[in-house]
Amino acid sequence: MKKIYLYTLCILIVLLSACSKNTSVSEIIAEETSTSSDSEINTRELTGNPLFDAVPLLEDDINSFGREVKTDQSETIKISKKEFDSITNQQFTEFFQSYNEDSPSDWIAVLVDDGTAIISFRGDEVAAYGEWSSEKGIVKELGFYKPDDEGTYYFEKRTLP
Repeated sequence: MKKIYLYTLCILIVLLSACSKNTSVSEIIAEETSTSSDSEINTRELTGNPLFDAVPLLEDDINSFGREVKTDQSETIKISKKEFDSITNQQFTEFFQSYNEDSPSDWIAVLVDDGTAIISFRGDEVAAYGEWSSEKGIVKELGFYKPDDEGTYYFEKRTLP
């Protein structure tokens, strides 16, 4: 898990470098990958868990509540529907337990390319799943993931009254 956050830190450094040099991120990434063939970016090991293997994007979010302005960090992971469908309860459990223990972000969005997403706030035991809008978040809740008595996460479909 530490490799994933190290990789995330590398991406963040690249983004900050682009901002300070007035250089595009793609130019910096091309330069980095061509000059550091032995770097961890090029030799990142895959775990077989699509949630761990996806490249996370950390972003600062500025939220305004009346006069109070708060800066949070969010983490976004993008995966395909095929990858999403292949995730086992055990893989989901390992990922969310690791996220809650190790992540520097305040919340995470796992975006699936079919227009759905899973959203979870660090420390919460439940992750919401539903139709996703980049402007509004989850616009239609389809269900949620929650742990059973042994701590293994499972999906529970939302039942309408």
